[in-house]
Amino acid sequence: MVKFCFINNGLSLKYDNSVVPISNLIEPKNMTTKVIRNKMEKLYTLPDNMFNAVDFTSTDLINESTSSVPTFIKGEKYSLKGTSCDGFEMKEKVYELIGTIENYGNVPIESVIVKQVSGNSEVIFTLSKNDCDKIGIEYQQGLQLFPKSLPWNRVINSVEFDPHNLATTPSSVVDNTIRFVLLKLDGFKDYSDGYVITPSGNLIKEEQFENSVRVVTKEPIVYGNGFHFNDNAPLKIKIVKPNTSLFNHGNFISSDNEVFILIELRMKSYSGQPTFDGYFGVIPKYLGNINPNDFFVIKWDEFGAKTIKEYEAEKERIIKEREEAIRREEERLRKEEERRKRETEQAINRMKMLEIKRPIFPDTPSFKTDMEALAGLDLYIDSLDMYFKDINKELSRLDYSLCNFSRNFKIF
Repeated sequence: MVKFCFINNGLSLKYDNSVVPISNLIEPKNMTTKVIRNKMEKLYTLPDNMFNAVDFTSTDLINESTSSVPTFIKGEKYSLKGTSCDGFEMKEKVYELIGTIENYGNVPIESVIVKQVSGNSEVIFTLSKNDCDKIGIEYQQGLQLFPKSLPWNRVINSVEFDPHNLATTPSSVVDNTIRFVLLKLDGFKDYSDGYVITPSGNLIKEEQFENSVRVVTKEPIVYGNGFHFNDNAPLKIKIVKPNTSLFNHGNFISSDNEVFILIELRMKSYSGQPTFDGYFGVIPKYLGNINPNDFFVIKWDEFGAKTIKEYEAEKERIIKEREEAIRREEERLRKEEERRKRETEQAINRMKMLEIKRPIFPDTPSFKTDMEALAGLDLYIDSLDMYFKDINKELSRLDYSLCNFSRNFKIF
């Protein structure tokens, strides 16, 4: 009995009805779906001519490990070059993988069934209809059988990247589907105090942009397994820094005033359609000749945004209010200090007058009265000290409140 292994559409592989283990794909962290729920928020849409796709192959944003990916994938192309000997040079040929055979009856043969697609057209042998019937596959003209142990090399189709054609986006080494797209957004500028200037010319907080930006599609996404992802549904995205040397502002805006957003197009597979690594992506031909501007829409919240002129006027107003509050408090403290000095001088003068008018004898009632008066003065002075300590505490609290007030507007 023949145990024949086929790879289903290049997405799943079974050996004796068991699925190939999932590979360890290293995915970008913190990919999130942005959903804005507040109907009162003001969404700004980036003009189509202010973003385009970027080739991320030279970055470390996407790293895929193929250690668990099957060596042979149906539909993929593999090159084979025979060993040269006695001065006879073997020509390299390219084959398309049709399937694999692990056993023929009880004999392990570990072979592949291929069909030549390029190279020298001289074919030594091909499988006949009778051969195909015996091993249980559909007959095609030109099918050949080779051992897996030969020096096969998978042929990776190298497509020149075109920022105006999504089909040229770098595809996954796992299944050649497009799983991520990197977009570059223009028109941003860094501003002080934790603000950024958006392409609309408005100022918004960095956090406001990061927490509200979202990407949707104008058309449904069709995946390799036939699954459709509805248009206008938010995709998983992450603001990234493809080259950290280009980011000197301490935020997500590059030195060239650009923002980069990594979009995740891949979907998790389910039990009915297992894949090599648990995910499936978009077939490149579905995105053929589609400009990113015609496919994606980028929006973010600008509710409460200010123009630079409005922000600077608000900043100046807050500074003046703070300066006026400080001036009033300093004036109050100055008057309070003057009153304290007057009361202290008056108390000292009264004591001096008592010393002049009355001879002090320790055993006389007047001496006791004078000592009680002195003790009362000490208590009064102590109470004044406590009063001014409370004033100092109040001043510290006021200064702390003013600092917090100004910090909310990031003006210092």
